[in-house]
Parts: sequence; C-alpha cells; structure tokens
Amino acid sequence: MLATAPCTDSTSPPSLNLFSRLHRRAFRCVAAAVLVTSASASACDGNATGAALTYVVLQGADQNGEAGATLGLIVIRVSDTRGDPQNGARLRATARSGGSVVPAEAVTEPNGEVRFTWTLGPTVGAQELQIVDVSRNTEFFVWASARAPAVAAIAVSPSSASLTAGQTQQFTATLRDSRGDLLTGKPVIWSSSNTSVASVAAVSGLVTGVSGGTATITATSENKSATATVNVSTGPPTQLSMLTNPAGAVDGLDFTVQPAVEVRDATGAVAAGSAPVAVTATIQSGQGALAGERTVQSVAGVARFSDLRITGVGQHTIAFSAPGLTGVTSASFLVADVSAPMVTITTTSLPNATQSQPYAVQLFAQGGSGTFAWSVAGGSLPAGMGLSATGVLSGTPTATGTSVFTVHAASGGLIGARQLSLTVVPVSGGQIPTQLTIGTQPAGAVNGVNFATQPTVVVRDALGSVVLGASAQVTASLASGTGVLSGTTTVAAINGVATFTNLRITGTGPHSLTFSSPSLASATSSVFSVGSTAGSAALAVGNATPVAVQAGQNIIIPIVLDMSNAGAANVASIQFTVNWDATRFDFVSGTVNGGSGFTLTPNTNNASNGTISVAGFAVTGVTATTTLYTIELTARVSAAGTSSNITATVGAAANQNGVTVVVTPRNLTVNINP
Repeated sequence: MLATAPCTDSTSPPSLNLFSRLHRRAFRCVAAAVLVTSASASACDGNATGAALTYVVLQGADQNGEAGATLGLIVIRVSDTRGDPQNGARLRATARSGGSVVPAEAVTEPNGEVRFTWTLGPTVGAQELQIVDVSRNTEFFVWASARAPAVAAIAVSPSSASLTAGQTQQFTATLRDSRGDLLTGKPVIWSSSNTSVASVAAVSGLVTGVSGGTATITATSENKSATATVNVSTGPPTQLSMLTNPAGAVDGLDFTVQPAVEVRDATGAVAAGSAPVAVTATIQSGQGALAGERTVQSVAGVARFSDLRITGVGQHTIAFSAPGLTGVTSASFLVADVSAPMVTITTTSLPNATQSQPYAVQLFAQGGSGTFAWSVAGGSLPAGMGLSATGVLSGTPTATGTSVFTVHAASGGLIGARQLSLTVVPVSGGQIPTQLTIGTQPAGAVNGVNFATQPTVVVRDALGSVVLGASAQVTASLASGTGVLSGTTTVAAINGVATFTNLRITGTGPHSLTFSSPSLASATSSVFSVGSTAGSAALAVGNATPVAVQAGQNIIIPIVLDMSNAGAANVASIQFTVNWDATRFDFVSGTVNGGSGFTLTPNTNNASNGTISVAGFAVTGVTATTTLYTIELTARVSAAGTSSNITATVGAAANQNGVTVVVTPRNLTVNINP
C-alpha cells in the first residue's frame, strides 16, 4: 500500500528516474519508487489543503533530445492515498530552461490523468519542467537531457565562381538543424576535387585559382556536405614548363617514364583552356639519336610524350620547344646500357593519407649498388609532405586532394623512376579502424624456410584510409593448404601497418594466409606456392658441352633459361650478355624465341666484337624451362684445330614480385675441327 513520505529539508537533487522533487514551502516530501506524494496537513505543513495526494509519471520521464526539440507526451496521474483517481486537480506546467509547454495549465480527467507537451530550451544539458498543483500549493519537477542539435543541412555560398589563376574567392557555409534553425560554432572542413585547378584552405574556405579547368569545392560538417563549382581560366600561352622529366632510359628502349610538358601563361598558370600547342622534343646534350613521336599536341595544357627513346648511352638532356613560346629543357638523365643492372622502384602504390594526421611510408627499390638516393623529379607532393634522401615519404598533409609526382632512386650511376599518386582524404572521413587489407603479398616460399617476401597488412577505416595511429594486434593463420605456419604469427601494427618478418610454412603446394584482428574485418592473401627445395635457375649456353663444329661452317646455339632445378622460384625479368672470341667466330644472326610470355630486346651493336646483350620481361613469372634467344655463328677457317668458350653473364634477374632471383650461367665449349 502507499504511504505518505516523511518530510525533509535536504537540498541535494534526488534521482532523476521520475519526479525529482516535491516541495511545500521550505520543505520537501519525496516518495520512494515511482511515486511523488504530497503532504497532508498533519504530515508536513499546516497550510496544506485536504488529504495527501500521489502524483505518478505514467509516461515521458527522463527523456532526451536535441536542444529546442519537442519531446514525447508527458502523462501524469493524480490519485489519493487509496489509489483512487483525482478528477479536477489543476496542474500548472512551466519550462524552466527557456523552452515552452502546452498547455500551460490542465485539469485532470475522471481517470486522474493530465497531459503536457514539452519543447526544450536552447541550453545543452539538464533541463527541468516545473509542475505545480495550484489548489494544493505543491510543486514538483520532471527532468530531461538536452544535447546539441546535429547538422541536418549545409548550404555553400556562392554556389559557383569564375576565377583567373592566382585570384581568390571566399566561400562560406551555412549550417541548419532538422528544424531549419541556424547553427553556429560547428567546425567545417573544406576540400577541393582537383588541387591542381583550385586549392582551398581547409578551415577558412578561401579558394585560390591555380590553373585552367573546373574543380568542385566541398564543405563538410558532421558527415553532411554541400558543394560549389569553381571555373579557373588562364591567359594566352607564353611558355613551356616541365611537368614530368624523362627517366628510366635504356639504350634503344622507350623511356620508362615519358616526359610531359605544361603550356603556361605569363603568370605561370597552366593554360588548360588554350587551343592545342605543338610541342617538339630534341636532344639538347648527349650523344645518340632521339626516336619516337617527337612532336605531340597539348591537351588541356599538357603535352604528353609516349614512346621517346634514345640510341646512345650516357647523360642526356632533352629540349622542348613550341612556336612563339619560351622553351624548356629537361633535367639531366642517364641512358643506361641494356646489360647494366637497372634500378627498379618496386613501390607501385601508396596508401591514402588523412588531412592533418601524421603520415610516413618507406619507398623501396632494387638493382644498382643496393644503396639508393631518393628525390622528387616531377610533379608535386601534397602540401606539408616531403621525401627524404633515404626514401621516407612523410609529413602532415594540410589539404585534401590527389597529387601526382615522379620519384627517382639513384644508385651506382643509374636512376630508376616511377610515377606515384597520393590521395589526402578529409579528417571527417574518420579514423576508426574497421578492416585489414594486404599491403605486400607473401611470396618466395620454400618448405621450412622463411618467405623471401614477407607479408605486410594495413589497418584501414571504413573509407579505406590507413589508420596511422592504429597498433592493432594482427594474427596470421593458414587459410588454405596443408602444413604448419610458424615464425612470429602475431605482430602489432605500427602507424597502421603490421609487418611480418619470419613467417614460414612446413609443407608444400599451394597455400594462402588469413590475417585477423579483434573487431576488424579480416584479409586473405593471394594463393602462393611453397616449393620443396630452394633450388636455382640457370642460363645455359647450348644444350650440352662440349660440341664440335667444322671450320668454315655455322653453329646454332640456343640460350636457354633452365628452370628444372629452380624449385618454387619464378623469373619475370632478366638481363644477360653472351660473349665469344671474335677472332674465332663471326656473328651471323640472332633470333628472339621468347616463349612463356617473355618479351625480349636484344642489342647486337657489339656483335662484331663478340658481345650481344639481351633484356627480357614477362608479365607473369616463368617457371618452365624455355629458350629465350638463338645465336648463329660461323667458325673461322683460321681457327681450325682450336677450342673456345662461349660464355654468358647474368646482370640481373627478379621474380614477379621484384625479388632478386639467382640465375647461374652455364657456358659452352666449342671444338673447331679442321
């Protein structure tokens, strides 16, 4: 049964579960459980009228919503101590935190119930609704929690703008909540879809025209966004400028990195909207001949060459010219001999960076002397980023967008080049880890031996950005194949990347690995083969040794990539030379056999001196024995009665993952009979 609560003069707020306080003058009566009970004259104050009543919140206690929002219906029942409903009790409601309530007063119905609708005030935090029983001079309170209104819509002003290169335009964002009320004090992040056309200050929204074209400017706040369009125009073309310097040049072969030349106006802005300009390339310094399509038309202010090559080794520069415009000369670059151990940059892509978050990625290369000096040779890094001489791309990017640039790795007088792109995503993209992805696939596996290429796993958020602060524990396990995976199978991610160092599988055949971490979506590697033995490949000159040939007659010699003892190895690139005594043999011809997907490029310029060079590449690593090249020689009559060796030298060889493969030459002895 219900009892009238004793009186108390405590001033501390009671539980907010239901009605919080019951006041009569300077005293307060508080009921237990779900009840608030008024005091009768005998229980508390002689000024009370009639018997004690009980006030029960049937609906709407302890609600929460956005500041200024209308809450759900509040229903109060008034009854006497016997539980009988009180009809005709007059209750007055007052919002004490700047809000409103409807109705302001209400009389209980025959069932003893009364209803109020409460609209919260603008204050964030606890708010109270005062309820007064007018006839009994009794008050109590209903409490609610108000949170800051969320952004429901954004409008960007102006909606579009036309600028010239170097001109600025201030954009503003107007934020409104779900009721259409203006919001202030909310952070807004600005970004540009093309920073090479128009850049934007991430916080202020100030846009600067960079070069001709169109860019979309986006304002984002609390996952809501709006856009505006910026059109940037330039003046008439006056000059040429290098966008990408040529690099990766080998005697007689197309440059690995082809040059690109920008057409600019007098202010230095790219004249993207100008009519096509014919740009011509010529050798400025260095010996040899420039071949390929040497004159190309600019498109959107950029002339891109696609098949330039130089016959002739050593340092070179190329001059680019166009009628009526100031020309430009490329940076100096090396044209290497086809037999040289070329430098190859093995990093082919970069993980996304996040605006205003630290970023660091190590670039990798192979070939040369094994020690590399890194530099940026063309394009530009994102603002706030830099490339160290040791190949660490790092910094804290200050603006969003995608930057395209060319990096060089110099080693032993040779230079490797690769064009890379780096995308900087907005801070609003979030940095909550949700998934794992494979950074480097495992490869070069031999039964019981550490993988030649160890895997790396990247921790990413829902947008695919690397979570640079992530230190998740990542565990590797067998996904397919039989055997035992051993080594350090669980490692902690550093700056969002988990790097394994000594994984190995006891067992042979095809396998794949699964990488997992608590609460993150797992990732599974590509299938790779675990070989039975390490083995080694061989480059055989001829199929047997020794062989005999009659003086004055021809001998045909196959150059064979022998994979019979290579185990799990594959060969995707190889550079080699074949040498013979030019006083005993005359060169007749050379034939490319290729096979198994190999594309080979021979250099026979020194064949009269007893040397040819060959470079071969395959999209997929070769695992089967194949004949790469065939040489036909004539045994000189003057050499009758002698023997001579025909030898091979392997300059470099690598598998499809760019890992060096040992290829052992096998030479051929030829006896020249009278």
